[in-house]
Amino acid sequence: MISTLGKLWQRGRSQLSQSLQSSSQQLWKQRIWKWRGVLIAAPSVTSVVIAVRLTGLMQGLEWAAFDQYMRMRTPESPDDRIVIVGIQESDLQKYGWPLPDDVLAKLLDRVRQQQPRAIGLDLYRDLPVGQGYAQLTKVFESTPNLVGIQKIGGTDPLGAVAPPPVLQKLGQVAANDVVMDSDGKLRRGLLFLEDREQNNLPTLSMSMAMFYLDREGIAPQTTPDDRIQLGQALLTPVEANDGGYVRANAQGFQTLINYRGPRGSFSTLSVEQVLNGQMPAQWGRDRIILVGPMAESLRDTFYTPYSVQLMQLTKPTPGVEIHANLTSQLLSSALNQRPLFKTWSELGEMLWIAGWAIVGALLVWQQRSLQASQTLASLHSPLSQAWQSLKIPVSLVVTAAGLVLGTYSAFTLGWWIPVAPALLSLGWSAIVVTGYLAQTAAEMRKTLGRYLTDEVVASLLETPEGLTLVGEKRKVTTLMSDIRGFTSLSEQLPPEQVVKLLNLYLGFMTKIIQRYGGTINDLTGDGIVV
Repeated sequence: MISTLGKLWQRGRSQLSQSLQSSSQQLWKQRIWKWRGVLIAAPSVTSVVIAVRLTGLMQGLEWAAFDQYMRMRTPESPDDRIVIVGIQESDLQKYGWPLPDDVLAKLLDRVRQQQPRAIGLDLYRDLPVGQGYAQLTKVFESTPNLVGIQKIGGTDPLGAVAPPPVLQKLGQVAANDVVMDSDGKLRRGLLFLEDREQNNLPTLSMSMAMFYLDREGIAPQTTPDDRIQLGQALLTPVEANDGGYVRANAQGFQTLINYRGPRGSFSTLSVEQVLNGQMPAQWGRDRIILVGPMAESLRDTFYTPYSVQLMQLTKPTPGVEIHANLTSQLLSSALNQRPLFKTWSELGEMLWIAGWAIVGALLVWQQRSLQASQTLASLHSPLSQAWQSLKIPVSLVVTAAGLVLGTYSAFTLGWWIPVAPALLSLGWSAIVVTGYLAQTAAEMRKTLGRYLTDEVVASLLETPEGLTLVGEKRKVTTLMSDIRGFTSLSEQLPPEQVVKLLNLYLGFMTKIIQRYGGTINDLTGDGIVV
């Protein structure tokens, strides 16, 4: 007896387990089928977008978005901690170029009389020019807060320019190398780089910032993960694939330049104004004074994100003003918590792209049942049909606008988030799902012929079993209807009136059948089988 009960218990337990397992499998099957369009489109589109992005084909789009976001911001007020003595066209006509040593010596003497915190000489002077070299040497030797420049020139020895020999002996030299993107614009700036002897050399911007911050008791500190702590700012070097970059040259310690505004964002005087004493009182006191060429003919200018207006290039920005922007960025981040540009990890950016592929697929997929199972009123209402056809495009446009607005808001806070691949993922996944739905619906209609209603199409598309050729038991209601006395009536009426009468009758019958989800099985004369 006990043995029999045990066997029954085991059999019941086994049947229950099999039933639960079957139910679980069926549930998962239904869930997968329910979201099949999203599960097909999102991974496929994500893979394609990431693959295209890794080729570098989207770099231009990402740079264009970066530039546009930069221009959309309200220009910041001038940084009064930095002023510029610019060598203008009028100065070239009066003093010549390169500026003779005696003119440069007088200029630097006037500048240091302003008692600035630092003086940055953004012009090459590796050889004597004209008269006054001894006078210029004395100025160099007696100005400890003066920094000259040299050009490292990368791996090309012909591109290198030596520093002023006197300043090199005094250790008052910085690099003025720049990192230009392939479209000819400057979006990144160097803070440190190695010279040909593998010595770590600061750039002019970093050197000026260190001079200024030293008075504030701030010095750069290297963290264990090779970042730089500078006051309140934590400087992170740009990597090869950060933001919109793909395999960029990341040599040296680079940072994205957070420009204060377009060309002319700093207080500037000409050489002639300084030599003639036409300087406002305390103009350079306790400030950083940068001296460098600004004349267009000297070609020491660079295109920046602000160099485009209405799809056309405008005047480029002088190099000395580029250094001023980067110096201001370092001071503002170290002292005023002005945000530095940051980027996500590569994995984070991939998940971001995948997320928008899912959003695009869901936007279309969620609308499919509504459009497939419209009511009779909506089918015959032009306004309703127009809205249904525009619903998905409008949703996509609104979502894309939200994406752009969100990434722009993040940009103003210092985050460069990829927008171009996200927009492509959104659009492409929507297109893939739309194509899948259209193809599936077309195959359903082709299989079932002209008697298939939109409601039945939606039902088949929503059912895992879909269209099956396997027999199935189901309770159905069959309606067979015809017009009483139609044969004798048709013999008494002209053929045109018979056809008109049939169309009127069948039109009303079809509307009722569609309203209740029926399917027309046969039409023969005045007879109809549903």
